[in-house]
Amino acid sequence: MSVLDNASVWSDRLREDQAILQAQLSPAQDVAVRRILDGVLAGGQLEFLVVYGSVSRGEQRAGSDLDIYYETRDEAVELEEADPESRWHVFGAASGALLGSLRLGDEMAFAIVSDALVVYDEGAFQALVVAADEERLEPTTPSVDVPEHQRDSRRGG
Repeated sequence: MSVLDNASVWSDRLREDQAILQAQLSPAQDVAVRRILDGVLAGGQLEFLVVYGSVSRGEQRAGSDLDIYYETRDEAVELEEADPESRWHVFGAASGALLGSLRLGDEMAFAIVSDALVVYDEGAFQALVVAADEERLEPTTPSVDVPEHQRDSRRGG
């Protein structure tokens, strides 16, 4: 059983993620995240939304973009979008897509999960992380973008 299956542990994780987001996001990035969240929530099908990449790792620079991934129960909402000035990228997918990619060993899926700061979760992201931990899922080849200690730091144990 994964330690992240514990409600108290998960609640602590969510509080930590919110504190990190508050510290890491610029005011413009925070507005962008809230606008995207509100837009996706309006459909009533959102399962989770996370920020990942350099911003979530605290490695952003002046030209860094903001990476957002979400899943929804509405398959029609799948999208990939970027703003014209490349300040953010949004990847939306149908429910279960990220877990499916993890099970296939996709490096990008592991990078998203290891970097993820949870903005919104109805329980689907927690279930995904628990499943990945309990199934001991691993990338087919280690990601060169995410150091080993960061890949394993959010998995629980």
